[in-house]
Amino acid sequence: MKNKIIILLTLLLFFSCSNLKTSEKKTEKRYEMLLNDWKLNELSLLLNDSKYSTNNEIVKKYKILLENRIKAKEDLDKMINDLKTQLESNNFENIDMYFNDSFVNRKIISELIKIDFSQMKIMVSKPKFHKDIAVNTVAIIFRDQVEYFQFNYKLSNKKWSIMGVKDGR
Repeated sequence: MKNKIIILLTLLLFFSCSNLKTSEKKTEKRYEMLLNDWKLNELSLLLNDSKYSTNNEIVKKYKILLENRIKAKEDLDKMINDLKTQLESNNFENIDMYFNDSFVNRKIISELIKIDFSQMKIMVSKPKFHKDIAVNTVAIIFRDQVEYFQFNYKLSNKKWSIMGVKDGR
């Protein structure tokens, strides 16, 4: 009888621990999904209201990743505003630092340098994020004409760069 009770308690302990691991895995997948989709506010709330203790390694890991994503988002916003300002003032000295080094991007830069942006208005949409990629639309307005372009950015080594520019229509 004593052996049966010990075996039952051991089995009960084993099953309860396995349920805890499954629950932690589901929670971590949810954290990862929110992080990849850049739903940073929602992730922050979830991490702060976590039913796990603040000593949990998973929560600590995702809090650090969340801080990195918040900084990366701010860096991209700053980069976009800097690029917009430089284009509007026709300052092309350091424009190549925003672009990934590729043949297509070098061609785009050479074409940009030929354009006088001082008479144009540049409007920029908020970027949409997924994993380490962001996309936004830029409208260049000249008199009564509007041209749309889609900019693709990539985060690599904590630095954003423009991977490509496409016609935004």
